[in-house]
Amino acid sequence: RLTHVAGQMAWHAAFNALFGGLWPLRIDRRAIPRCVFTDPEVARVGLTRSEAEQAGFQVNGLVTQARFLINVGILESAQNILDQTTDTISRTRHQQALHQLLSEPEMGERFKVMLLTKNLDSVRRQTLIEKGFIAGDRLGK
Repeated sequence: RLTHVAGQMAWHAAFNALFGGLWPLRIDRRAIPRCVFTDPEVARVGLTRSEAEQAGFQVNGLVTQARFLINVGILESAQNILDQTTDTISRTRHQQALHQLLSEPEMGERFKVMLLTKNLDSVRRQTLIEKGFIAGDRLGK
């Protein structure tokens, strides 16, 4: 069973419900996660830091999903949506989706975001780092 894929699809649905008008996300079904079921659970999508460096990428930042979303302004965007939403059910759904994206036991601390660049000038790279990686960077950890 591909429960991790279903979880990622649910995440995309929640994100698009909240922010699809600003940052619509699409699911790339070509990239099905590789999963190893152990106790505790371990799963991986994409490159590790060493694989990225071996492929010629420069690793510029590593943060949790929650920290990345907070750094790029999800709380302010969510508050704007909630301020415009009068329906109690819709408000509750938005709040639950935000909680799932940011909560440690849910997805907030489990998923990580890594900034990889290749041949990117220092000004652009610094701008990217400042946008989503300025607080909570775990590269040194």
